[in-house]
Amino acid sequence: MSKGYLVDTTTDQVYAGKTAEHPNTNRAVDETKGRYATHNGNLITAFYHSSSGGYTDDSENVWLNAVPYIRAVEDPYDNNPGNSRHSWTTTMTRSQIGEAVFERGWTATDITIESKSRAGRVQSMTVTGMSPSGRVDTVRIPSANGSSDSIRWSLGQSLNSTKFDVEFPDQDARVRLPGGGTSSVELNGAEMALPGEQTITLRSNQMQVRTANGVEVIRPSSDTVVFNGNGWGHGLGMSQWGAATMAQQGYSYTDILQHYYTDIRIERR
Repeated sequence: MSKGYLVDTTTDQVYAGKTAEHPNTNRAVDETKGRYATHNGNLITAFYHSSSGGYTDDSENVWLNAVPYIRAVEDPYDNNPGNSRHSWTTTMTRSQIGEAVFERGWTATDITIESKSRAGRVQSMTVTGMSPSGRVDTVRIPSANGSSDSIRWSLGQSLNSTKFDVEFPDQDARVRLPGGGTSSVELNGAEMALPGEQTITLRSNQMQVRTANGVEVIRPSSDTVVFNGNGWGHGLGMSQWGAATMAQQGYSYTDILQHYYTDIRIERR
């Protein structure tokens, strides 16, 4: 603790003062006094988070810098019955995302996950938006020098983690046919015929169509974007829920630390 004091936020795991201390945690402190986790003889920085969602990650996949003992490990222990964020769902609107990524009045028309880490965390994504006047633009998240962890708070509502997939429910739109009837068209992923027997695949949740009265925008029947994810926090180092499960199953503290921190030693000093 280099700063010399504790604070009552998640920085120090919401330390609530001496009156909130528990005999079990005090015992744990006393019994591990003088024992240190090291890597190549140096003290480690023991990053931790609430829930890994089943897999921790390499440090450079989240915070850019490679740390040799912060490596991705499979974490079946994270699926504790009490862990409500081992899997989760967050719903946003296209307008909410559009205003967060672009500016007021914009609507997100498409979100594409460009790459993921081996552990399943989103490394980069693009958001395409449309302004009220019909202007279209695409933004990459994170920016060139940004960390992928910033994706969690870039879309207008904080996500529990970057370990997620995106779903667009009810993307269909109704279009009128030449005979007077109507048909349902899936906007994103639909194939459109071009002259010369060629086709293109639509990659947008809105489409501009030329009509007798000018250009109109076909919009999907739902404004909803659904994020289905796993875990809570950055996903580096020890999962608190996973560590709790391992302890409940009889693993020692050295077993737990050496599971989450790669190639470390527990030394007396």
